Amino acid sequence: MLRIAGFGFALALIAFVALTSPGPTAVVAQEGAGPSFVPQVNTSAASPTPVQTALPNPISRPDDAHGITQTTAPYAQPSAFSPPPVPPALWLSNDASFSVPCEMHGDRVFVSVVVDGRPEQFLLDSAAPFSLIDPSSAPSRDAPVKLHTLQLGELRFNSVNAGVSRVVAPSEAYLGKPADGVLGQELFARYPVKIDFQACALTIFRDAQSVPASPAPNDRTFSIRIVNGQPQIGVGFASGVTPQLVLDTGSDADADITQTFLNESHLAFISAITELRRWVPGGLLNGDTARTTAFVLGAMSFDRPLIGIIDSTSRTPAGYLGNGFLRNFTVLLNEPALQLTLTPVAGLRRSSYDRSGAWLIWRNGAVTVKSVVPESPASKLLSPGDRIIALNGQVAFDLDGARTILAGPAGSTVALTYEHGGRQREGSLVLKSLL
Repeated sequence: MLRIAGFGFALALIAFVALTSPGPTAVVAQEGAGPSFVPQVNTSAASPTPVQTALPNPISRPDDAHGITQTTAPYAQPSAFSPPPVPPALWLSNDASFSVPCEMHGDRVFVSVVVDGRPEQFLLDSAAPFSLIDPSSAPSRDAPVKLHTLQLGELRFNSVNAGVSRVVAPSEAYLGKPADGVLGQELFARYPVKIDFQACALTIFRDAQSVPASPAPNDRTFSIRIVNGQPQIGVGFASGVTPQLVLDTGSDADADITQTFLNESHLAFISAITELRRWVPGGLLNGDTARTTAFVLGAMSFDRPLIGIIDSTSRTPAGYLGNGFLRNFTVLLNEPALQLTLTPVAGLRRSSYDRSGAWLIWRNGAVTVKSVVPESPASKLLSPGDRIIALNGQVAFDLDGARTILAGPAGSTVALTYEHGGRQREGSLVLKSLL
């Protein structure tokens, strides 16, 4: 029993050695023979001894690499950013001049502009030292405001300081078309401006050098001066006085003078009416209207102009020269060169005062009588507040057309359809010269 156990242990030991030893491999003997173990010799060549390659010498440090000897200054917080100043105006055209259309209402020039991205209609007023906007478009009803941009055609004004004044309602009432604002000396002080009243177009020149050097044969050029931001020119009256009058494209007058100047000049008149029908962007003027013999501008004489006499004690300016006179010319107002050039169109014409005696305005969507001159043709038919429905069978749909008919030839008859006291009536009047 012990022999069998010893033999089993031997077999187990031999199996363990066979499984764990990498050297001898068991060879199975022929049947009937016992197991035999033959050592297996590896006859392959021995691996050569690895060759050790020497490392290259270390790269020497360049002569200029001796370490950092200085540092940049410590980071400092930059001062507040200051953008470059915005130019007061930008000329956007590639040409030396450009033209824009305009409209005439009440003998005033209306131009299309863009204000802070809004399209609007402005009056052109060379007598305005600065531009104006209506309170309805301003954050304040009386304090000046800054318009970021104001663009006329290909000319853009930046950061425009504009005054605030009522413009929309009174311009609609007295001119028949609402104006959103007034464009003044921002334009005229920097750029020569040509006004073609006949075609109603403006031409703006980039600078005084851009104005054509060759004048037309009938051009008349005069020197002007700028006083308190307004262009002035000397106008001679029959009494021998030559006051400096402001060139005023915002007025429909032939000329207006102050009461103070009249008292000092002893100017004589042919006839007068105690009513001044004048609205300008600064407000409604009070005074009288008269006709004098003539005034002269250089070699040009203007026959029997209508003169407004303004109730004012101001000594400067003495008065204004308006579109009633200027519309007889193509006007080039070149303030940068201190020059005014007038090109006559189809001869000078005498201004006519309304021959009916009725002062018409636009109110609540209708042509309305504001006042009536005593002892005039209209005084026998019309009263303040009457609404004009038709003239000579034509519907009175705008103020300009109605005024033109009532300024027709003396002796002509005008048939009227009007509303008085809520009732429609008809009648006629014979026009006559009041002044």
